[in-house]
Amino acid sequence: MVAVVGVRFQTHGTLHLLRLTPEQRFEFGDQVLYPSEGGPVVGIVAWSGQATVSDDIPTCLGAASPADLTNQDAARARRAEIEAVAKALIEQHQLPMRVLAVDHQQPVSGQSLAVVYYSAPERIDFRGLLLDLGRVLQCRLDLRQVGERDAARLVSDVGSCGRPSCCTTCLQSLAPVTGKAGRSIQGTVGVGACGRPLCCLGFSGSQPRKATDGRA
Repeated sequence: MVAVVGVRFQTHGTLHLLRLTPEQRFEFGDQVLYPSEGGPVVGIVAWSGQATVSDDIPTCLGAASPADLTNQDAARARRAEIEAVAKALIEQHQLPMRVLAVDHQQPVSGQSLAVVYYSAPERIDFRGLLLDLGRVLQCRLDLRQVGERDAARLVSDVGSCGRPSCCTTCLQSLAPVTGKAGRSIQGTVGVGACGRPLCCLGFSGSQPRKATDGRA
């Protein structure tokens, strides 16, 4: 068991674990630095405690400084700019693409990288779009198409139960949920924003079936 914190990068975002060094102590709401490929990212502590974690869980880089928070605000503004440009150029090129999220990585040296996550009904030839994006944004670009479940995970906020969606909060991976597992007592299948059976029903096991059969 080691000391860890769970941090989020948005209000209802997925929880990411961080190891703590013996000297580090953080509480709910503290802003800390999470190591990423594009450099340290500010996350907000949502949970702290002791846990058994795998060796690949990163170590917290410490508390976020005022300079880190300023850089985070600048990064957020840059992501908003990239998203606005991408949406405008997609409309200009008349492509059936929907921008879901944008990431921006600024390495210590070298050109920055913009990652645009999008959904589309089919494979898209976006070579012309890519050229225009590079010309306007002056950075390297990576356009990544995601499936229905990952698309819902990126944009979904509140589920049909009125609570934050499981896929954006407590689930680290998206395991398949069969229609049989997700079938309710009334014989219907509860579906989420992605159009697939609700992830939470995968934890229900055979409870609905037992209730139907009259067993506890």
